[in-house]
Amino acid sequence: MKIPLLYGSAMAVAGTLVTLVEYLLGFHNDMARFETGKTIGTIAGFAITIIGLILVIRMVRDTSSDGSLSYGKAVGTGALTSVFQGVIGGILTYVYGTLINPEFHELVFENARQKLSADQAQAAEGMLRFFTSPLWFLIILVFVTPIVGTVFSLIIGAFMKRPPRAPQPPPLTAA
Repeated sequence: MKIPLLYGSAMAVAGTLVTLVEYLLGFHNDMARFETGKTIGTIAGFAITIIGLILVIRMVRDTSSDGSLSYGKAVGTGALTSVFQGVIGGILTYVYGTLINPEFHELVFENARQKLSADQAQAAEGMLRFFTSPLWFLIILVFVTPIVGTVFSLIIGAFMKRPPRAPQPPPLTAA
């Protein structure tokens, strides 16, 4: 439990650092750069998740007494790590969207609104406000991150599983 918590926390912090770098570079303050920032954030988020899951699953495998790792243990480790990543990442994203850059969610709202006609945007304004709010981002991260992490773990676990090492026979002694 400690290893998934440690790696899940590190993955959430890494994602938050990407968000802060994007903010400092102006991707979260300028509508013209917003789409590029979304693409960068998505790619970085997937990379952080995949690399983090590979590392945590390898750590669990390498610390087992016999060097083994079952497919179920690999997937379970990745899923648990993703739960921690989602919860901690969701909280950090909520803090970012409410304290550090409250204008970010207005930018997300405007970006979504631009993709609709004037009538659609007016009719859906209340829903758009909710679905672009810091609370919604928190909810999405808490529930979607473990699902995505589990899917990645299903794939990663297939490659990283390892049967127990065969016991070494005792050395033969000359009689």
